[in-house]
Amino acid sequence: MFRKFLAGRQGQGDSPAVDSSVIGDVASNSGTTSTSRDVERLRAVLDTAGQISLLQDINQLAISTARTLNQRFNYYHVKIYLLEDFEFVTAAEVGDDSLEDNLDSVSTASDSMVSEAAGLKNMVIRDRSGARMSASDLENSIDLAQVAVPLLAFEEIFGAIYIQCGLDSFVTPEDTETVSVIARQLAVGINNIHLRDDVKEQATNDERRRIARELHDSVAGDLAALLWQTEDLVSQLASGEEISMDRIKEIRDVTKETLADSRRAVWNLRSESIGPRPLSELLEAELSSLEKISNIKTRLSADFLGTGLTPQVELALLRIGQEAINNIRRHSNASHVDITLSRDADTVTVVIEDNGLGFTEGPLADGGMAGFGLTSMRERAFSVGAELKIKSVPGEGTRIEVKVQNALEQSN
Repeated sequence: MFRKFLAGRQGQGDSPAVDSSVIGDVASNSGTTSTSRDVERLRAVLDTAGQISLLQDINQLAISTARTLNQRFNYYHVKIYLLEDFEFVTAAEVGDDSLEDNLDSVSTASDSMVSEAAGLKNMVIRDRSGARMSASDLENSIDLAQVAVPLLAFEEIFGAIYIQCGLDSFVTPEDTETVSVIARQLAVGINNIHLRDDVKEQATNDERRRIARELHDSVAGDLAALLWQTEDLVSQLASGEEISMDRIKEIRDVTKETLADSRRAVWNLRSESIGPRPLSELLEAELSSLEKISNIKTRLSADFLGTGLTPQVELALLRIGQEAINNIRRHSNASHVDITLSRDADTVTVVIEDNGLGFTEGPLADGGMAGFGLTSMRERAFSVGAELKIKSVPGEGTRIEVKVQNALEQSN
């Protein structure tokens, strides 16, 4: 929710009448203080820029900007509106509230002018009576001026700034230019905060998907196999069948394997960095591990070590290789696995082939086969702009190819 802020009371007493001689004095004095006014305008722009770089909360940014305009120029009233769900909501209000009978009229006038400025996507200036003025009219005006400036960036309205002068303050044509600059600064700052929040939300969603992939591709499959074997064992016991020691050992081995996969998944989730070892060594280690826990023979062919890859590409290729190896171990009944790592200029290709059972390719056309972890591979490949090809023939095995262009880090 947006907050309403009211501060900076500067006067006491009843609402004074408009005295043209007083305003005339202010206007005449402005000529002798033009240099000072220029300094204040520059400081206002710099103050706003500094706050945009520091503050990451839109409401705080609005409050800070309203204070800057009020303090630098001594405006009678400053309000900043933010656009929320197609409605303008007061996010900051700074000024003199001692003139109680004028507050309602200020609110009504500001709401109307802000809507008009947003619709026109341009500044709106009016005198005390509400008559339209131009910036050049301000030099000779003896009446109180009201200015509304939309917060516009990238052709999108984010809100508006409204200012009103009192008897001891004035708005010059140069002031309106400064307020326009500050309005653009504030709009860009708000847009950047929105983008930052979107990036954070996307990063959170990506991390959730990553965790889901890791758990699915490691623990879930083993747990499903363990459950199936346990239910089968319960059925045998219920029917009075004799349970062999080999059957019990098989369940024990699956349990050990599930525990190992759980630990590996936790390790993978701890960091999205694979350390200093080159990709070829990491893939070879995965194949060696596969040979130790199965009867599958493996071979790695590499025409380069896999060094110099961007961290994102390196991680994606490793994870795809790991997922392919896990699928082969769990589902393929293969006796041999080959991995080829090759490079052509800045394009890197990894091919994983097995001579296992294979599967029908129909479900692949619509992105299916999630049970084999292929959805996870596609997500990994997509994240780095890689091309992923999967070809499988029942009874003949499966071939997975992932090709990444611009895979190497750029040297300075």
